[in-house]
Amino acid sequence: MIDITEPIQIPAEGKVAVFVIFDTAPCRKFINYANTAIGRILEAKEPTGGSYFKIINTPPVKEALRISLMPTCIVYVDGEEKKRFTGHFWSEFEIANKISEGFNK
Repeated sequence: MIDITEPIQIPAEGKVAVFVIFDTAPCRKFINYANTAIGRILEAKEPTGGSYFKIINTPPVKEALRISLMPTCIVYVDGEEKKRFTGHFWSEFEIANKISEGFNK
């Protein structure tokens, strides 16, 4: 997962999942689940070819990405938002499934 600092760094082409988090617990647990989920997606028989980014929630990020709940994952395909999910209580399997659903919309 690549760290970025500004929403403008989110690629406008391809399949992209952006994890918006706070830099404190319990977001670290969510990021661990997310990293495991990304590994599961990459190991799939038909990998999605996605890119994965992590950005810390700051007031400009919150405004630009319209963040209302934390943590949030936004899935884009060619710059268009396809799926958004929030919450700490996702397992790596649920995160992987939600990212794959977004990539395949």
